[in-house]
Amino acid sequence: MKKLILLLLFIPIVSFGQGLLLPTIEDLKNVSYVEYDDQFGLTGSEPDFYSLEKYVPNIISQGYSNACTSFSVIYYGLSTQYNQVFDITNPVDKNGHSFDPFFGYTLINDENSTNNPECNLKNKLVDVFKILKSKGAKKQWFYPHIECYTSSIILLNPEIDNYTNPYEIYDFDAIPGLGYNMSINSAKEQLLNNKPIIVGAFFPNNFQTSVQNDGLYSPNDNELKKIKNAFLLVKSGQSTKEDFLSFFENHFGHAITIIGYDDNVNGGSFRVVNSWGNEWGDEGYFWLKYKDFKMIALEAYVIDLLTEDLNMDNETQFISNNYVRKYYKNGANI
Repeated sequence: MKKLILLLLFIPIVSFGQGLLLPTIEDLKNVSYVEYDDQFGLTGSEPDFYSLEKYVPNIISQGYSNACTSFSVIYYGLSTQYNQVFDITNPVDKNGHSFDPFFGYTLINDENSTNNPECNLKNKLVDVFKILKSKGAKKQWFYPHIECYTSSIILLNPEIDNYTNPYEIYDFDAIPGLGYNMSINSAKEQLLNNKPIIVGAFFPNNFQTSVQNDGLYSPNDNELKKIKNAFLLVKSGQSTKEDFLSFFENHFGHAITIIGYDDNVNGGSFRVVNSWGNEWGDEGYFWLKYKDFKMIALEAYVIDLLTEDLNMDNETQFISNNYVRKYYKNGANI
């Protein structure tokens, strides 16, 4: 695993930032799994499609930064889940209530308060979740306004904790049975419970250009087999340095967020929001077929909110909403 992480650090960034590191066995020892209903899909009572898209915050881009893990967990995952709880669908309000992805990225990568202007450090999804459990999350429009290269010293302030701690999460749970139909049904079940699915996956390099305006993504079987075989080699302990180099010349790790599904699209697909801006894919989204999800997803999680603390009268909710409305002056375009 150490060899894999070292090799990842030398993979060149192409047109968009990426940034996913694999979890270690140690990382996953204490991760719990969602409860799975083994009758899901057998009764025929589940809807053919379901979507949280109206709750997704406005599409933004991670740019050249490698902050995809924080974008998928904090900006898209956490923001969407809170927006659903409070029924926030207005674009201006969604922007005001969205969480800052660089809050997590800065705290993880800048513990020694040294700047990283290239923003090229890669992260594990589990480390982002740990930030949410220990520090909470910062709304984008709260002080301080940060970028991926901001020194973390500005965030190590007890006053900031006052409006980040209320957004600590209870825990995060893994989707079981990755690689099998169980993972598809479990993910759909969680979506019906209004929980976005945060996914760490590996894609062929041509993924960035192969998703067109219709959002359909159809990798060929040969590409999928290469990814699956690479995972099997790692699990078996038989992979070599040459295997890694060959694989990472043509593939990259990336974190994405599933916000819906439709059994009628491409034989059954998940609706996925990406962090490469609204000019990529279908205005920032794409469709990932169920069968392809089984091949490329290495890890997948949902967030457990501290539901007893959810209160729309919370002062931070009120301040955030009014701040952004004043900033955009009666709903200017975002």
